[in-house]
Amino acid sequence: AGNIWLAKPNPNTPGADFNFNSLAQDIAADLGTGIRFDIASFFTVRFDFAIPIKQPYSMSNNGWILNKIAPFDSNWRSNNLVFNLSIGYPF
Repeated sequence: AGNIWLAKPNPNTPGADFNFNSLAQDIAADLGTGIRFDIASFFTVRFDFAIPIKQPYSMSNNGWILNKIAPFDSNWRSNNLVFNLSIGYPF
């Protein structure tokens, strides 16, 4: 869960500045799983899959989209299934 906000308001990006009063609406959330390989306690490789469950830009249902999840629809999967590959140090 999280989001990115601007430190100062910018007229070119309305709504992108941080506002504590709209924090609950502005948070995005996803649900996922992954696998992690620690190689010689020096280096990590991660494979993660996730799907969105809350989209802050969606005004219906406060952004929650649980009722729109359709994993068996190939069009939905191509627009919503996110894959991340991460290579780096273990944390």
